[in-house]
Amino acid sequence: MDSALQRASSLKSAAAASIKDLISDLFYDPEIAREVPTAEEAAIERLRWQVLADPDVVAALSSGPEFGELRGTAFQTGPWLAALARSATLDEETAQIVVGLDGEVPAIIMPLGLRVKGGVRRLSWLGDTVNDYSAPLLSPKLWEKLTPRSAETIWRKAAAAIGGADYIVAGHQPVRLHGQANPFVCFNAIREVESSHAARFAGEWPEIERALLSTATRKRLKEKRRALERVDNVSLNLFRTASDIRNALDLLISWKMQQLDARGVSNPFRRESFVKLLHDAAIGDVGQANVRVFGLCVGDQIYAAAVILVGDGHWLLYQTAHDANAGKRYSSGQLLILDLLRQAALSGAEVFDFGFGDDSYKQRFCNETIELAKTVKALTPRGFVALMAELGRHHIRGRLKQSALGYKLATGMRRMLTGTGPEVTRPAQVSKWGNVR
Repeated sequence: MDSALQRASSLKSAAAASIKDLISDLFYDPEIAREVPTAEEAAIERLRWQVLADPDVVAALSSGPEFGELRGTAFQTGPWLAALARSATLDEETAQIVVGLDGEVPAIIMPLGLRVKGGVRRLSWLGDTVNDYSAPLLSPKLWEKLTPRSAETIWRKAAAAIGGADYIVAGHQPVRLHGQANPFVCFNAIREVESSHAARFAGEWPEIERALLSTATRKRLKEKRRALERVDNVSLNLFRTASDIRNALDLLISWKMQQLDARGVSNPFRRESFVKLLHDAAIGDVGQANVRVFGLCVGDQIYAAAVILVGDGHWLLYQTAHDANAGKRYSSGQLLILDLLRQAALSGAEVFDFGFGDDSYKQRFCNETIELAKTVKALTPRGFVALMAELGRHHIRGRLKQSALGYKLATGMRRMLTGTGPEVTRPAQVSKWGNVR
C-alpha cells in the first residue's frame, strides 16, 4: 500500500514538474529584460522602434539599399508586403509593420499581423496564413549580431511598439535562413505540420532535367507535349499587361477553387482577402517583375497558369492550376512546371522552390527539403490559455496528416460541408502575350 502511495506521489510530482516546465517554456520571462545585456543585445536596445501604416512606405523601405542581399524571403519583397498590408484588414488582421531604426537608417523591418478575438491579442508574422515563408527583413550588419536571445528581445520590443500582445505565434519560419541557423526560431519551437520542397540546379538545363526527372517521366512528358502540339502551337507565356494578368489570375483562381473543394481541404481562394492579395501583388508589380504570372498556352487558349515569386537566384512557385476539362489528358500542369523549371534555369536561378506543402507531385521534381518551425510564447495568462488551445489544434492537424484514414475522413467531412465549388470556365483568349521562348 505504501509503495503504491509513493508511486502515486512520485507521478504527481513528475506531472506537476512537467506542467511547471511547460508554463516556463510558453511564458515570456520578464526577468530577461532586467539582466545586463550582451554587446549584441545592446545593439538591439539602441534601436528606435516605429510602427508604419502606409503600405507604399513599407514597399519603398523594404527595397532600400540598407538591406543588401538579406531581404528576408520571397514573401518579404516590397510589392508583396505592400499588397499584404492592404489586404490584411479583409482577413480580420491588422498590419503592424514595426521598424527598428539605427539612427535614421532602418536596421530591421518586422512585418507583423495582429488579430484580436474575444479581447485576446494574437501577434504573428503578417500574412501567416498565406505566406509560405515568414521572416523579418534584416540589414547585413544586424544579421551578423543576432542570436536566439537577441531575437527574443526583438519580439519583446516589437510587441511593446504596437501596444502589447497576449501571445505570439510565429509560423512558417525556415529553420535555416541565409545559409545559417535562423535565430528567430527561438522561444518554444515546434515543427510545422508540413515542410517545403525545392529543386536546386547544378549544370546546364539538359543536365538539370536528367538529374531532376527519371527517364520514364521525361519520356511521358515528351509524349504529352507532342500530343498537345497536334492541337495547336504550345508556348510558355509571361503575361505583362494588367488585363492579361487579371484574366490569367481569374482562370487560375476558378480552377484552384474547384480543385481544392473537390479534395476537401482548406480553400483560401474563397476568402476575398486572398483573391485581392493575388491581384494587388501581381498587377501592382508590373514592371518590377518580383511577382510574375505565367501560362501554358495552346494557340490562343490558356491550359495552365502559375504565379511565381522571383528573388535573387530564386524562383518560387506560389500557385499553379490547370483546366481540368481541356488540359488534364495532356498533363498540362506538369508541362507548365517543366517549362518553368527550364526558364528559371536559363535565367540563372539557382533554386526553384515549390513552397509549403508535402503534395505528392513535388516528389517528381524536387531534390531538397526545407524544414519549417513555428515558435510560440504567451505574454499574459489569457494569452497562455489561447495559445494552449491553438497548440491543441496544431497537434490534431498533425496527427490527421500522419493518418491516411483520419485525413480521408476529415477531408470527406469538409467536402460535405463546402460542396465541390463552381464550374471550371472555358479556356480564355488573351492578347499580346510575352512569349519567353
